[in-house]
Amino acid sequence: MPLLVNLKHLENGQKRFQGQLPLEDLDVETQDELIQPSSGIDYDFTAEIHGTNILARGQIKMSFRFECARCLKSFEKEIDFPQWSQLIPFAGEEALPVDSDCIDLTPILREDIFLSLPQHPLCEKECQGMDTPTAKSSDFQSIQPEVEQQPSAWNALDKLRLE
Repeated sequence: MPLLVNLKHLENGQKRFQGQLPLEDLDVETQDELIQPSSGIDYDFTAEIHGTNILARGQIKMSFRFECARCLKSFEKEIDFPQWSQLIPFAGEEALPVDSDCIDLTPILREDIFLSLPQHPLCEKECQGMDTPTAKSSDFQSIQPEVEQQPSAWNALDKLRLE
């Protein structure tokens, strides 16, 4: 169910909104294999009317499963905005659509969360990447095919003595 804010209810003053937007309602299709949502958006904020805008202030957060871009280790992380605020227009050019005196804030919350996702998630800042065994030069000699040494025309010319 979308997060609907009734403008008529806000005319009497500030109103508190608390709950969770389920993952199914967020219409999330991530193309990134390294980032997958693991929960819906938890929200706890107040909303009030300021002119032709809604001022929303509070906290939003959402959990994700990430795969480290360097070592490919899987890890969970919560994207949290403890001091989230948004000025949402309901009139004018950039206004959200008003349907039966209600505005759906779901796209606003989803956008704020998804814009904060890292492009290259790392399990730790100092992640060194995958552990690779150290190779010795003797290991590579056995892999390389033997090349027959053919006499070079240049070697023959270098030996030539002109007097």
